[in-house]
Amino acid sequence: MAHHWGYTKENGPTTWTHVAPAAKGLHQSPVNIRPSDTVYDKVLSAQPLNIHYVPVNAKTLLNNGHSVQVVIDGEGSLLEGGPYTHKYRVEQFHFHWGKTSQFGAEHLIDGKTAAAELHIVHWNTELYSTFAEAAKSATGLAVLCIFIQAGQHNPGLKKLTDLLPKVTYSGDKTEIPGGFDPACLLPADKTHYWTYCGSLTTPPCYESVRFLLFKEPIQVSEEQLDAFRQLVAHGKDETSHCDDEFHGHIVNNFRPTLPLNDRKVLSSFQL
Repeated sequence: MAHHWGYTKENGPTTWTHVAPAAKGLHQSPVNIRPSDTVYDKVLSAQPLNIHYVPVNAKTLLNNGHSVQVVIDGEGSLLEGGPYTHKYRVEQFHFHWGKTSQFGAEHLIDGKTAAAELHIVHWNTELYSTFAEAAKSATGLAVLCIFIQAGQHNPGLKKLTDLLPKVTYSGDKTEIPGGFDPACLLPADKTHYWTYCGSLTTPPCYESVRFLLFKEPIQVSEEQLDAFRQLVAHGKDETSHCDDEFHGHIVNNFRPTLPLNDRKVLSSFQL
């Protein structure tokens, strides 16, 4: 079965409005952040982030045909503080990456990209009763964004990259022995970040996300990034309908940046 949306010429981001009407909105993501245009908000630094995960609840690694994600039972997790005035629970985290390490991130900083980008997705449990309900609502979701640079081996990520060969095909999933702590993928400096209101960067593209983008990137080795590039977008028993140069592999799974329009990007630090 061919996916109804993806990242090829036939089903890529320019076609998503056909399957996701919200993609026509004026508050879409990702965006290009120009630090000189951001607005320093002292309230952000006055409310430190509180981030807590329960490692054993991150149980499953899944290839969903568009990315690889870790599915989490969010019970006991917590995200609050900073730009978030409610309590949020983690749902999953996933990655976006490129064919090479020259690009792959979704958000840009002054037009510059990174090799990959990690999104840790949370939902507002104070106002909504399910993730699905929160995903459709303006104050529903909180996404932590971590930029990934090609560089040193990342020991925290090793547990996942070692498992990637078990989820080569779309629909493949495998248990993560002992679970996984997403906090090990956060940068050391969690006080310097940008934040703005935007959308899911994949269909249905609902404008329900308050993004928080850490200024400090993390490093991942080329070998670890290459492990992501081995994943394919079709099922094991399906033939790839892609006649592109990537032969059905999941690469360049990032949406191009969209206009900021009337939105302001807030900064937790002064330039």
